[in-house]
Amino acid sequence: TIRPARQLFKDRWPNFEFGDIAQIDGLSFSTDRMTLDPAGAGTLKIENQWKAATTPLTVTAAASLYDSGGRPVVRSRTWQVWPADTLVGIRLAAEDGQVDADTTAQLEVMAVDRSGNRIAASGLKVTVIREHREYYWEYRNDQWQWHFSSQTYPVDRFSLDIPDQGTADIRVPVEWGGYRVEIASADRDQAEQ
Repeated sequence: TIRPARQLFKDRWPNFEFGDIAQIDGLSFSTDRMTLDPAGAGTLKIENQWKAATTPLTVTAAASLYDSGGRPVVRSRTWQVWPADTLVGIRLAAEDGQVDADTTAQLEVMAVDRSGNRIAASGLKVTVIREHREYYWEYRNDQWQWHFSSQTYPVDRFSLDIPDQGTADIRVPVEWGGYRVEIASADRDQAEQ
């Protein structure tokens, strides 16, 4: 099973989220059955379906070994896959995860290495994107249903530096509706949202 890993260091950096929020779907797949050799050994070959990952992932492998009576012994192992050695984390400074309309959203941004240590990052490209929805009613199949059309457009772009062992603050004036913040390193096209 492959799933996006959004909160990488929950205990150390609570409420910081990492990776691309657009990649929320997971993937599950099974391998072919195999029979152990006379010594009781076997090797499972799993095709790397996460090599093109652009967001941190949690990969869990679960194996079931059945004895001759059909009883299973199940073991699993979980590990993380990172798309880069450094990742950017974002935390919204709102306890309920919501920002009121016509206010200013405050976000805290940090960069971490694979051990979760804060590190410096400079020249990060920040894009603030607004999702504007137009709602409308439609009469179809003898009933009224509401739908919406959605458009996204950038409302701000700027550069951001994060000091060593520190964080950087972003303040974004917001109206009613959804917003997304994309942060990309100067040398990579990959975005953290």
